[in-house]
Amino acid sequence: MHRDSLISGTTAHLQRKHTWDAVRDTVFDVAIIGGGIKGAHINHQLCEAGYRTVLIEKGDFSSGSSQASCMMIWGGLLYLANWDIATVWKLSSARNFLLRTMPKWNNKQTFRYYPQHINRLKRLLFQAVFRCYGLFGPNQWNRAASTRPLTQPDSSFIDRSPLPLTFDEAMVWPSDARFVLQLILRHQSLDHVPLNYCEVEGGQFDHRHRVWDLQLHDKLHHIRAKWKARCVINVAGAATDSLNHLFDIESPYRHILSKGVSLVLARDPRHQTPAIYDSEGTVMSYLPWGPVSIWGPTETLIKDPAQGWLARSDDIQFLLGELRRHLPYPVNSHDIVNTRCGVRTLVSDTAISPNQLSHQLSRRARIHVDGARPWITLYGGNFTSAVLMAIQVRHALRKRSIWPSASRLSLPQQNTAAPESVYFPGLTEPVYSPRWCATYEMCWTLDDYLRRRTNIGQWVPRGGLGRGDEYMSDIERIAAALHPNNPAQAMDDVDTYRAHILSGFDHMFLIDREYDKGTFNMSSSATKS
Repeated sequence: MHRDSLISGTTAHLQRKHTWDAVRDTVFDVAIIGGGIKGAHINHQLCEAGYRTVLIEKGDFSSGSSQASCMMIWGGLLYLANWDIATVWKLSSARNFLLRTMPKWNNKQTFRYYPQHINRLKRLLFQAVFRCYGLFGPNQWNRAASTRPLTQPDSSFIDRSPLPLTFDEAMVWPSDARFVLQLILRHQSLDHVPLNYCEVEGGQFDHRHRVWDLQLHDKLHHIRAKWKARCVINVAGAATDSLNHLFDIESPYRHILSKGVSLVLARDPRHQTPAIYDSEGTVMSYLPWGPVSIWGPTETLIKDPAQGWLARSDDIQFLLGELRRHLPYPVNSHDIVNTRCGVRTLVSDTAISPNQLSHQLSRRARIHVDGARPWITLYGGNFTSAVLMAIQVRHALRKRSIWPSASRLSLPQQNTAAPESVYFPGLTEPVYSPRWCATYEMCWTLDDYLRRRTNIGQWVPRGGLGRGDEYMSDIERIAAALHPNNPAQAMDDVDTYRAHILSGFDHMFLIDREYDKGTFNMSSSATKS
């Protein structure tokens, strides 16, 4: 173990405790509960506007559905099917804004869209819609699209489908989780405090002083204290409704939960272009991502959020069966590197009976401002619309006369220290070192590092362990760097992470081997509630 690794790891914990003590008496303008994409965008915009913010996430930043997205920053193409031009204009404007302001973290991609078998008239209509959609992109996209035919033969190995339509879109890079992390950490200071592994256990509104007293629990250091904020913004994802219930907040909306599962497969070198398939009303994507390809997602309505974080054997069967319809060569569970699971939050009116629920629920976003107390709740939304929701939150704060109190506006900060990189076996490109991430990026566990600070946990089989645990010694060295001077905690972290892989990924694929032999009856049960 290197001595400088010990110092940097210790410094990270000391800095956390110092921040906790230094701001304990601060009255923040806004407390943002939820460290996913919506919370990140709200935090970013409010910091730039001069608000004192604390962002609270009970797990790691982007450890919910934001780490299992399709990584698309899209302009709302599907809404053109209903000629909802206003929504497409808003989403495209948000996408173009992200492309302009965060060019390092997203890339333009040309997508191929494979519709169902359609007649010539309908194809002409589709072409008109796609041409219209190109007008909503940045100017350079319009120029490129205007000189490119809308339908092109697919030169890749995906050749079982009809002639595809093409359109331009954006994808985040190098991952959705790191995109969220950059939005959160770029403003970090005593006026803008992000806290992962911190839980809101309760609290109440002080009507006399017009502030919220929030009972926070720092789960890293087992510290409990009251923090104060003039307004609370609830963007807790799947926990939104339960958090409102904890604070007796009533709302006309609620969340319906939908589990989404995608497969991460070793990428064929010929798979270079993202593809979208429309089959019997189900839209699925096949996206190249570094050394892997992502295929999915499924959509299954669930009642318990805990059901949404692990793939089931029937999810895998359904996804493999659908993929085989498009690929000209065999694919089975042995080709799967990892899985991506998340819980989407869909907006529903509280008056709707559970028996009335369907997959046609609105994917649009809703914001509810409590009439009695300064509490704002966000519902639904996606990676792109989160920008628009953050703007709406700023307007709502002004209407409630909650103004910025920081002494100066916060501009995005660039870390002056040169990033330290290391290589991990099985990957050709370097990744940030565990020491760097622990020191500068609030990285506390193996799961934080392998899954969200780097792509090791997604690009290397079995969460980075390797097909036969061949990378265990490398994982142990990473844990030692994350927990310097505490070998017992490092080994506990290794055991916890490996147990998660064994109980989830390994157990699921032991069950699924028979499907590869053709003994399972394929069904679409993965898409039914």
